[in-house]
Amino acid sequence: MTESSDPDAYDMVEMVSYTEEFHSDALTTFLRRRHVLDLGLRYHTVAVLGCQSSGKSTLLNLLFGTRFPTMDASLGRYQVTRGIWLGVDARSGRILVLDLEGTDSRERGETAASFERKSALFALALAEVLVINVWAQDVGRYNAANLALLRTVLEQDVALFHREARRTRLLFVLRDHVSTPLVLLEQTLRDDLERIWSSISKPAALEKASLSTFFDVEYTSLPHKEFHADAFCQAVDGLRERFYKRESEIFQDSYHRGIAADGFSTFCKQIWQVVRENRELDIPTEKEALARIRCEEIAHEVAAFFDEQALDLAAAYDRVMELYAERSARYIGHVAEAKRQSLHELLSLRARDAYLHRLHTQIEEAGNRFECFMQVTLGTDAIKSKPWQGFVGRLERHCDELDTAWTNVATIPTPFVNDEPWCTMLRDQTRRYRERLETLSAQARQRVANLLLDEAATYFTQRVQEPLWDALDHAGEDQEVLSFWDQVQKQVIDRVRGESELRLMDLLAEAGLENTEQQQQQQQQQTATSTRKLLEQHREQTAELVRRHLRELGQSTSSLLLHVMKRFEDAFRFEPKHRVPRVWRPSDDVRAAWTEAIQFAMYLLTLMQHVSIDHVESCMLHETQLQSIRGALEERAAGIYTEAVRAQEAARVHHRIPWWILILMAMLGWNEFVALLQRPLLLLFMLFMVAVLVVLERLRLFAPARRAAQAIAWRMVAGAVRSLQEMGAPGDWSTVRVPSTSDRSAAHLSNPAKHHSE
Repeated sequence: MTESSDPDAYDMVEMVSYTEEFHSDALTTFLRRRHVLDLGLRYHTVAVLGCQSSGKSTLLNLLFGTRFPTMDASLGRYQVTRGIWLGVDARSGRILVLDLEGTDSRERGETAASFERKSALFALALAEVLVINVWAQDVGRYNAANLALLRTVLEQDVALFHREARRTRLLFVLRDHVSTPLVLLEQTLRDDLERIWSSISKPAALEKASLSTFFDVEYTSLPHKEFHADAFCQAVDGLRERFYKRESEIFQDSYHRGIAADGFSTFCKQIWQVVRENRELDIPTEKEALARIRCEEIAHEVAAFFDEQALDLAAAYDRVMELYAERSARYIGHVAEAKRQSLHELLSLRARDAYLHRLHTQIEEAGNRFECFMQVTLGTDAIKSKPWQGFVGRLERHCDELDTAWTNVATIPTPFVNDEPWCTMLRDQTRRYRERLETLSAQARQRVANLLLDEAATYFTQRVQEPLWDALDHAGEDQEVLSFWDQVQKQVIDRVRGESELRLMDLLAEAGLENTEQQQQQQQQQTATSTRKLLEQHREQTAELVRRHLRELGQSTSSLLLHVMKRFEDAFRFEPKHRVPRVWRPSDDVRAAWTEAIQFAMYLLTLMQHVSIDHVESCMLHETQLQSIRGALEERAAGIYTEAVRAQEAARVHHRIPWWILILMAMLGWNEFVALLQRPLLLLFMLFMVAVLVVLERLRLFAPARRAAQAIAWRMVAGAVRSLQEMGAPGDWSTVRVPSTSDRSAAHLSNPAKHHSE
C-alpha cells in the first residue's frame, strides 16, 4: 500500500518500500502536512519490532491513534505491513511512529534476514523507544523470541552511540500473557539479553560496560485480546498514558537522537542509504553530514528573506542571521558556524550587488542634480542678468550638498565593514564619484569661463570696430601694408584687447574663478595657470573676431563700397591738410585729384587683401570682388567728377570779366543806382533777389534753379499758345514750336558727358 493509493494515506507514509526504495519527497510532504517540520527537537520517535502477524500494527494503532492497516484473520494469515511506514500520533502530533515489516516473513523467505537487519538498524538509529512485540509463549525460544535480531540491535547500538551519550529504551511487550508470572518471563528475557551482551564485540573502552549503559530495558504484558478483551483494553490504556504523561517515564532527554524535525527526512535518507549499501553506519558522521546539509538548506531558505533593497541593510542582515541562528541551533555547532559564514558571504554578495546599484544610482543622480543646478544657474531658468556672479561659491555649496548625500549613501553597513570586497568596492565607487564630480565641476567652470569669454569678446567687438575702421578709412598710400597692420595691432587691437582683458579679469573676480591672495599658494598657482589659459584663449578669440569682422565685410560688397566711397570723397572733396571743403579754382587739376582719390580709396582694398593680425596673414578679398568694387567706385565717382568740372567752369567764367568793364558799368549805371536808392521797395526787392542768387550759388543750386525757371517759362509759353489757339486769335499759331520736356531733359543729360570728355 502506498500513500497515494489509499484514503488513509494522509495518516501515514511509506518511508521504505518493499523493494528497499526510500521515498524522500513523500516523507517530507507528509511531515509538512502534519506540521512536524516546525517542531524542532520537541518530538519523539517510537519503532516496533516483532514477528509477522504478531499484532504490531494493532498495538501501535491502539497506543497512538494511528491507522496502520491490520490483518483480517477471517482471510487467513498473510503479510500486511510491507517495508517501513511512518505515522504521527493523533493525540499530540509530536510522536513519530515507525511500523516495520515483521520478521520471519514467509513472503521474503531466505532473504528476510537481510531486510530484517537493515530495518532494525534503521529503526535503532531513529527510535528513542524500541517496542519489541513478543508472544508470551515464545519467551525462552531463540528465533520466535527474535533473539538473533536483538543481538544485532545490541551490537549496532554500541557501534552507533558509544561516542555519544545516547541511550535507547527497549520496551518488551509480552502479548497474550495468561498464566506464567511476569517476573519469570522478565528474568528469562533478562538472562538472554545479558548473555547476548557478554558475547558481542565492543570497543576496548567499553569492555567492562554493562547493558544498562546503553539500554533501559522494561517489560510489560498484555492479556489476550480475544479472550480477555476488557483486561486487554485496560492494560493498553495504562501503557498509552505512560507515553503522554508530562514527565514521561518512557521518553527521556538522553534518548533523543538530536535530529531536528526539519532535518528528519534528510537524516532518514542518509541512514537508509548507508544501511542499504551495507556500509558501516557512523551516527556522529551522519549527524555532521546532516548538519552540513540542513544548515546549507537553512542558509538558502533564510537568505530568501533578505531584502537587499532595504534602506537599512544592517537590520535586514540581522533579521536573517537571527532566523538562521534560531533554526541552525539544533545542529552541530561548528558546522552551523561554518555555514553561517557561508550565509554571511552569500548575503554580502547579494547586498553588495544591490549596494553597488544604489551607488551607481547615486552617482547618476548627482550628475542629474548637477545638470539641474547648471540649468537654473546659467540656463533658460536663470533670471539674473549676470548669472555668473558668485558662481564658484554656489558651486562649492552645491558640491557640499552632493558630498553630504553621497556620505549618507556610501556608508558600509555594519555587518560588512570588515569585508575587503566592500572596502574595495566603496573605494572604487568613491573614486568614480569624485572623478565624476570633478569632471562636472570642471565642465561647469569651463562653461562659466566660456560665458565670460563671450562677454569679454562682445565687449571687445563693441569697442574695436569704430577705431579699426577709422584707421582703415584714414590709411595713407605712403604707408606699407605690413607697417599699417602692425600699427593697427599696437594702437587699436592691443589697446582694446587690454581693456577687454581687464574686463575679463573683473568678470572672473565676480564669478569667483580668480582666487584671492589669502588662499593657498597651490590654489593660486592653479588659478594663475587657469587664468593664463583663459587670457590666451581670449587673445586667440579676439584675433579671430577681428578676422571674422573683416571677412564679413569683405563678403559684403555694399558695406565695403561705402567705406571705399567715404575714402574717395574725403580725399577728393576735402583739402588734405586743413580738412575743409575744397573750392575748385580754374588752376586746379581736377583729373589728377580725381585719380589720386581713386587710388587712395582703392588702397583700402589692398589692405583687405593683406590683413595681418597677430602675425598671421589673411586675404579677405577675392580678385573678382576687387574688380567689382573698383568698377562700382569709378561709376559713382564719375558723377562727383562731373560736378567738380562744372564748378571749375563756373569759376573760370566768373574770372573772365575784365575789370574795366565793371568800372564802365558802374559809371553808366549811376543814375539807375540813385533812382534805386530813392525807391525803398524796389531796393529791398533787388536785395532779396541778390540774396537768393547768392544762396543758390553757395549751395551750387544755380544751374538747377535756372533749368527749373526755363521749364516754368516754357510751360507758361505753351499755355499761352494753347489759350490763343482756343480763343481763335488771328495768326498761324501752329508754326510756333514749343520744346517738349523730353527734349529739354535730353539736352540736359548731354551736358555731363560733354564736361566729362573735357
